Amino acid sequence: MKRYCRITSLILSLLYFLPAFTQSADSTFTGYAMGFIKDSAYHYFLPSATVSIYKAKDTSLLSYQLSNSFGEFHFRKLPREQQLLISVSYTGYKHFNKLFSIPADAKKIILDTFYLIRRDNVLNEVVIVARKPPMQMNGDTLEFNADAFKLDANAVVEDLLRKLPGIIVWGDGTITVNGKPVKSVLVEGKPFFTKDARIATQNLPKNAIDKIQVYKEVNEKNRLDSTTNVNIKLKRNKKSGLFGKIGAGYGTDDRYLGEGMINVFTPRTQISAGSSINNTNKIAADVNTLMLNSAFKGVGANIEFQPDFGKQGIFSTRSGGVTFQHDFIPDAGYNKNNRLSADYFINDSKSNLIKNSQTVITLGLDSILNQKSNLAQIVDNTDQYLNLNYDLKKSRNEFYISPSVRINKSYNYTRQANASESTHLGKQSQDSTVDEINNQTHAFTFKTGFKNKADNSRASRIPGDFQIDYTFFHNEVDSRESKKSDFISILRPSQNIKFDRNYETNMRSISNLIEFKYNNLNGLLFGRMNLYKIRISFFNYLKINTEKENNAINDFDAGTGQLLVNPYLTNNSRYRTVEEIPSINFSRFFLKGLSNRYQKTLAINIEAREQFFNQRNDARKSFQNFDHSYNRFIPKASITYTNDQFGEHYTTYTIAYNTSTYYPTVNQLAPLVDSSNNFYRHLGNPDLKPSYKEEVELSIQNTSSKSKNVFNYFIEIKGGAVRNNFSDSSLFDNLGRNIHYSVNVSGNRYVNMLANLNKAFKIKGNLVQMKAFASLNINKQPSFVNGDRILSNNLNNNYNLNLTYTLKDLLALNLSQTLNFYKSNQSGVYKYQLTSTAINTAIGASLNFPKNFTVNTNITYNKNITSYSRDIKFTIWNASVAYRFLKGNTSEIKFSALDLLHQNTGIISYGNNNSLTLGNVNVLQQYFMLTFAYFPRKFGKKDSPK
Repeated sequence: MKRYCRITSLILSLLYFLPAFTQSADSTFTGYAMGFIKDSAYHYFLPSATVSIYKAKDTSLLSYQLSNSFGEFHFRKLPREQQLLISVSYTGYKHFNKLFSIPADAKKIILDTFYLIRRDNVLNEVVIVARKPPMQMNGDTLEFNADAFKLDANAVVEDLLRKLPGIIVWGDGTITVNGKPVKSVLVEGKPFFTKDARIATQNLPKNAIDKIQVYKEVNEKNRLDSTTNVNIKLKRNKKSGLFGKIGAGYGTDDRYLGEGMINVFTPRTQISAGSSINNTNKIAADVNTLMLNSAFKGVGANIEFQPDFGKQGIFSTRSGGVTFQHDFIPDAGYNKNNRLSADYFINDSKSNLIKNSQTVITLGLDSILNQKSNLAQIVDNTDQYLNLNYDLKKSRNEFYISPSVRINKSYNYTRQANASESTHLGKQSQDSTVDEINNQTHAFTFKTGFKNKADNSRASRIPGDFQIDYTFFHNEVDSRESKKSDFISILRPSQNIKFDRNYETNMRSISNLIEFKYNNLNGLLFGRMNLYKIRISFFNYLKINTEKENNAINDFDAGTGQLLVNPYLTNNSRYRTVEEIPSINFSRFFLKGLSNRYQKTLAINIEAREQFFNQRNDARKSFQNFDHSYNRFIPKASITYTNDQFGEHYTTYTIAYNTSTYYPTVNQLAPLVDSSNNFYRHLGNPDLKPSYKEEVELSIQNTSSKSKNVFNYFIEIKGGAVRNNFSDSSLFDNLGRNIHYSVNVSGNRYVNMLANLNKAFKIKGNLVQMKAFASLNINKQPSFVNGDRILSNNLNNNYNLNLTYTLKDLLALNLSQTLNFYKSNQSGVYKYQLTSTAINTAIGASLNFPKNFTVNTNITYNKNITSYSRDIKFTIWNASVAYRFLKGNTSEIKFSALDLLHQNTGIISYGNNNSLTLGNVNVLQQYFMLTFAYFPRKFGKKDSPK
């Protein structure tokens, strides 16, 4: 472990000193210039004016910024003894240009106040014409001129974003603007194929971009919910194009992969189609995943996605899908659209799983139960879905329809052997099971809704600010199962039993959900009465769910050689639930601020909610029939204070109180007990009562508004108690079998703490990013074991630190440290302590040198320490080298070496109250692969010769 600590220290040292090595040593770049910008007619300051400085000789851009709230600008590290050009632009005003220079002996110059002239008063005069400003304010939108930033010819939008002031592209692909996360990245005002920003930022070439627009979307009802968005404006002749990837590879151990993706877009229509086939544990969940794996990504350094070496089992997958999007109006945007979209995806996977595990269960009186399990499983699963969505949005209303279909077909073959051994009784029992299941699932979902915003320009007693959503869900499952088991009692052979059982099950469920919101009851109830500026809104949630199940269970009779109906398990049932939650929300918003300096807000929300719940079950078995009705007051309340210091930080403090109720299900109240589950039998408890949870939450979120040295953090603490909590009561007999049922217990308490810190240093071509995450979960869970009440004091810790350093397009370094710790202390009749610790240290690097060559490598050290088991240590080392060639770097050949040390190990380690499960499972291991890929790319028409 010391070796890895030394490596970690070395990497941290490099991250600290490397930016200093890369800074310019030119001593002439020490000049400083400042000044003010005012309106020429009224002499008031002009904030957010674009100020750019160029070399007068060749008009090459040196630096740029926006004037602050007082019309002030400051430039540092300017060249001395050179003629410079300063250019100022502001919407509605004439451009201002002036030549100046910083004397060698002064190092500092205070420029005159620049008075801008409105366009309607502009006189014809001769001026020095500079380039189009690199950025400017256009109303409430900040616009960056893409042509003002020089990048590699093969650069993409992501490379451009890294150059823009105040914008940071984090290692995981998320984007922040002045510290605030970007909610959506649009292209020409609409989603680009999917909602994932990386589809646009890692594929669109920089030379196709006209502008990058940054704007805020402000919630008219609650300004605390304002979000930041980015819109990419394409050049006039680049609004159509295609891009994608075609690749294949083959390696040792018969590893293979094939990928194909093509994406075509026009001003109104987007179509994509892709597929993937591999046996390297790369599983795509949707078309978006296929697109991301096919991203061009430019020539920037990146730590490439790797096959999943931590996934249990070996998977062979075939997947494919298509997406479609069409805008019926040419000027679609965020606030206006008429759009039809669809996507279809199919995934066929085959997996082979071999798992060996041991569960240690503490039973009191110095008694420990060891249950061993050996499992071999083959799964063949085909999953496909089709989603359609039509969205019509205008200035004050929105309507949508969204149907979807999902079809799943699966085959599961499992062989399992279990054995139970006690420290007091020795070997108790063992069993072997062969289980074969065929399932078919058909699901249909239909969603529709209408949203109407009030027209505040008209005086009306009924403002009409409301929203209604309806969801219909239908699901049908047909299952066929054949199960054979052989239970052998070592202590009492008379308890030996064999099962040869067949199951035929049909389950159909139908759900209807209606949600209605009326956002302003004041006008309806009180007209124009102020009511102390308290805003009243209404919300109603109504869900009706029905489940019908028909079970036909047959047992094979060895004596007659026939299948006989099992009268106990064969059953028909109908379960229905009706849940309604009407609520009234009272909110008050306080605002205090100083123009262009700060804004402080206080929002108080109180929500009065009443929950009505009815559950009814009708079945052939009389003990399963019941009809229960409940109602409960479940209030919510929150106070949120925000402090927005313009240009510095945006901090939010929240305290909230929340309540919720959980109701027992049929499986908890009155299940049919299947005795073929030899080591685990679940019984019902008809006396179960609903559980009630009360929770208090405290949180602080700080977002930096600075363009450099961004520091954001989020800290949250939740604490609560659960009355009548659903807990376990387990009875272990002298054969190791567990008879389990749910009970209501008191004394359940928990505290959850979470912290998330993000820090970024942006220094010329160097970017250092730090992401730290920590969580601590403490809970007390009472339960019963063999009739004795025990209290499990559980503690879960998760820590993750990730450091990333990038040097332009040349180098990327990544260091991550993860620690997961679990501890459970048992108190009551007996005392035990169970612990489990997992440590992961990963170091990765990507080097683009020489040109068009990329070398990637990452090393992960893993260590697992658990009670009642030896320590497990192993290292995974992956490496690859890739070469891009042809015009535009559209072809790539790559050699990959995965798990070079051949040490990858699948570890099973998790705890639950008085039990700890340990073991190993088969995982993907060492292989070498050679791949070839071609990236077809064409954007718009070629520029016509001048």
